[in-house]
Amino acid sequence: MKRFSWLYILLMLVGCTESSIEDNSIIATGVEEFYATIEGTNARTYVDEQIRMRWHAEDRITIFKKETYNREFEFTGKTGANAGGFNQVSVDDEFFSSYKVDANYAVYPHSADTELDETDCFFTLNMPAEQTYAEKSFGLNANTMVAVSESGNLMFKNVGCYLRVRLYGENASISSVTLTTKGTEAIAGEAKVTPSMDGNPTCEMTGIGKSISLTCDTPVTISSNADAPTDFWIVVPPVTLASGFTVTIENSDGKTQTYDVNQSFTFERNKYYDMVREVEIENIPFIHVAQAGTLSSLISDEDKYTITSLKLSGELNGTDIKFIRENMAGCFISYNTESYGALKILDLSDASIVEGGEAYYSSYTTENNVLGNRMFNRSATLESVILPKNITTIESYAFSYCSNLSCVTIFENVKSIGADAFLYSNLSEITIPESVETIESGAFNMCNLSEITIPEGVKTIGDNAFYNIENLKSVSIPQSVTSIGREAFGYHRGIDVYIKDLRKFLEACISENIIFTPKNDGVYYRLFLNNVEVKDLIIPEGVTRIPVLATCSSLTSVTVSEGVDCNYYMEIFYDCINLKQVNFPNSCQVIPPVAFAKSGLTTMIIGNNVTTIWYGAFSYCPLNAFYSYTQTPPAIDVATGVPDTTINNMPSEIRYSFGGVNKENATLYVPVGCKTAYEASDWANYFGTIVEMN
Repeated sequence: MKRFSWLYILLMLVGCTESSIEDNSIIATGVEEFYATIEGTNARTYVDEQIRMRWHAEDRITIFKKETYNREFEFTGKTGANAGGFNQVSVDDEFFSSYKVDANYAVYPHSADTELDETDCFFTLNMPAEQTYAEKSFGLNANTMVAVSESGNLMFKNVGCYLRVRLYGENASISSVTLTTKGTEAIAGEAKVTPSMDGNPTCEMTGIGKSISLTCDTPVTISSNADAPTDFWIVVPPVTLASGFTVTIENSDGKTQTYDVNQSFTFERNKYYDMVREVEIENIPFIHVAQAGTLSSLISDEDKYTITSLKLSGELNGTDIKFIRENMAGCFISYNTESYGALKILDLSDASIVEGGEAYYSSYTTENNVLGNRMFNRSATLESVILPKNITTIESYAFSYCSNLSCVTIFENVKSIGADAFLYSNLSEITIPESVETIESGAFNMCNLSEITIPEGVKTIGDNAFYNIENLKSVSIPQSVTSIGREAFGYHRGIDVYIKDLRKFLEACISENIIFTPKNDGVYYRLFLNNVEVKDLIIPEGVTRIPVLATCSSLTSVTVSEGVDCNYYMEIFYDCINLKQVNFPNSCQVIPPVAFAKSGLTTMIIGNNVTTIWYGAFSYCPLNAFYSYTQTPPAIDVATGVPDTTINNMPSEIRYSFGGVNKENATLYVPVGCKTAYEASDWANYFGTIVEMN
């Protein structure tokens, strides 16, 4: 008898962990009694402590025994067993007619409404929009399995997959967890499920449900230990949610907290995905400031140093902000001056920042609807801040050096995020609203973000805007972006870059410096166009200059269209390790310095107008075929205007156009009648064989 086990594979994916499972077998040894090894009650299967499926006493399944009769069978084994018998409990004579089918078909859980199509042999099932919490497992009637076999040996396979939301937090009781798609895809309601004897079952959603709610009959008090969170299992049909999804947590008081996945996410059959989150829903003290400048009179001297959470409404001027900084948020005042406070959560969503009052720090004063320069910088206590809804600008250094700040909520209306606004903060969660047009230089430098979704509407991403983010795994760049500054995503450890419009991305990327600078040698980024990895890149006509795409590991070939200016910028394809072939057009006259150094280039084609190949252009490349259509050998090893000190500090191979190329393996192809000229030039120093092309 085949024993069921889960194959655990750890894979980070848009903030979730994905794991796989093996299919389960139901093995029948008789006609009327079936034995099962499963994935586990009368109402449901469940998972044990090792995340293995188990049967529950009195589980019920439906079996169509080579007919379209819906027969109900009951599990006769013990709870916790991975195998046991099933006996028929329904009576055949309650049916009036049936059709013969060519195999035994089975469904878990049993429903009298389940039907088997007599022709195409698919089930019409309900994927539940309402599921019930069960401790350490999924709820009643939530999981669905199907099986088909010509004999009595049935192999059950899971139809859906599982989102395990793992929650922890202080004094939090959860009443529901809801998964909602951000797009048009259905995730609940009627479904057409087709089992397969040799392959996997398919599930086609025909219903229209856009959300799945997991409700708790009694509110569940969750663990306060991040290493042992409380699990909430949601069964999800296999589906790709193109625009992502939202998970909403509701506590026993009806307050909610949401977590967003803002990019395409695929739930694959037979896998489960872990989302671990801290719940911070609590009763926050609320104070209304009826007159700007009076906040200090509304909080006692005893409380101002000890309050950890605070919600404010009304108008706040410089005097109020200064009070929060110096007495509650532990902000830097001046050297040799002690900062006070314990404020961790600050909700300003219903407050307004207005001009007037004292300078809140140094000579900085408040302006209407502006989160000012250094307004909360160097706070030692703030962990979560919700900004006022009417803020239009976040100025420079607003939250810089906030070492514990992990979450900031920004509403629509904000047009720009200032330079170094979150510099050196611990920011790990932020949703940039679509109203933002400009993200200035260094805005999120040294933050702790793992994924970045730039919304449609952003036009400018400044230099170093997302520089040196240790945990960054992916970034999505919209069509609206027209300018991406140097090293905007620099000093990374390897990221995936998602774009929707190649031309607009290439035009935005034009820069004298690398935009996606790696942190170390051997680190690269991958480029995806509409979620498909870009391998064969064609730089289209109309793009004025070749952008710097150094350290991209996706590219295997590049074709540059006629009219594209090739005369600018160093390192355009530097260290593109998988790049094998490049075709430059006749319009190109110059191959820039270090353009293809350390790439995987084996084949290069240059047009008939190239006059100059700068230093290091092809150094360290494994070239074996170089096609030059110029009749006069281009000048090579050119370093005109480069200071001698710069040249002398370069590795020796970088000083030469073909430094480090294996001469014996490299063949140069030249126009008919030009071999002698190339043999008499410096080209002969780098190519062991020179051949005239037909």
